[in-house]
Formats: sequence, C-alpha cells, structure tokens
Amino acid sequence: MFAVIGSSMVVDRRKQSAHWQQGFLGLGIGTTTSIPFERIDHIAVTGDYDEEDIGGRGHDFVTWDVEIVRDDGRRSSVGSVIAARPLADVGLDRANRLAEAVGEMAEAEARLEALPEHEEIEEAEAEQAPRRRRRVKRATLPPPEEAAPEGAPQEGGSR
Repeated sequence: MFAVIGSSMVVDRRKQSAHWQQGFLGLGIGTTTSIPFERIDHIAVTGDYDEEDIGGRGHDFVTWDVEIVRDDGRRSSVGSVIAARPLADVGLDRANRLAEAVGEMAEAEARLEALPEHEEIEEAEAEQAPRRRRRVKRATLPPPEEAAPEGAPQEGGSR
C-alpha cells in the first residue's frame, strides 16, 4: 500500500480515452472518470510564473499545470510540475513534454507555454546600475611641521 487515499490518471490508446481513478486503501472503493479522445479539444500548459506576492516579487516556486480541455470547456488535471524560480525553464520543459506526449496519444493539439522574456531585461538593467556612495568628510590632522636642519636644536627636545 502506497497511500491511504490516492488517485491516478491513465491515458489508454487502446480504449481511446483518458481515465482518472480515485481510491481508498486499495479496496476498490472510489470513483472513475473518463474522457473519450473525440471529446478532447486540446491539452493546455499553464503556470503561475507571472504572479507576484504581496511585496511585488515573484514567488520562490513556480507551478506548471498540464490539463485536458474538453470540447465543452471543462478542464481535467493531468499533472503538475513544481520548480524553484531559477529552474522554472526546466520545470516548464518537463510540463511541455508531458503535454506533447498526451496530445500525441490522444491525437489532440498541445498548447505549450513559454517563459516571458521580460525577466532577462530586468536582470540586465539591475546589473548595469552601479551602487552610489555618499562622500563623507572626515576630520584630519594638520600637516606635519617642516623638519629642522641637522644640528639645529629641536623645539621641545631635551639637551
């Protein structure tokens, strides 16, 4: 037994349908939903890469969702890929490959996602701007007095 409650998604080319199975304790108790291939409009990849948190920054993790979109507009989840923001392109590549594979099996269009390019421009601008420093005026000692010639008595010296 792997889990108390679980679900699985199976794309069966022989039966020409996609199935979602939910179970409880492996007892055969649960639900099964299926979508025939002819009812599939397309396979969509969506993500939350552009969403920001309250502070206006991007989230630390990005979620890419792969969904089957039926001809009536209803969506059913195939899977999700979660990646750290610096590895968002790797996660997106995995999600796009999954969408292509499901689309190929179901003979449906796979609508793939791409990373926006504005992120790279912002990083380049941030690197070019040097940090400005404030000049601080410091107290200095007066310049040293000129040295007296050899043999001449020095002021304040002992004889």
